[in-house]
Amino acid sequence: MFKITNGDGLIYISESGKTYDLLEGICSNGLTSDIIFIVDRMANNGVGKVVNFIYGGFDHLQEEGIKNYIEDYEKQKEIKKWY
Repeated sequence: MFKITNGDGLIYISESGKTYDLLEGICSNGLTSDIIFIVDRMANNGVGKVVNFIYGGFDHLQEEGIKNYIEDYEKQKEIKKWY
């Protein structure tokens, strides 16, 4: 589920209940780019981890692609728990 919050901007809440930040990329000249970084804010002891990124920016938000990246990421984390 995508949700806009006052403090965090756009986030995605997965079916497992985890919250992911969706952060807009900034170019070296200070302008926003069309890259959205998907960040697991609780990975690495709360430091955060970039799960993946997707092109298209917020104007052309690729909701299905973001959802698929997060689902794959969560499946991989579950698999690694068993090793």
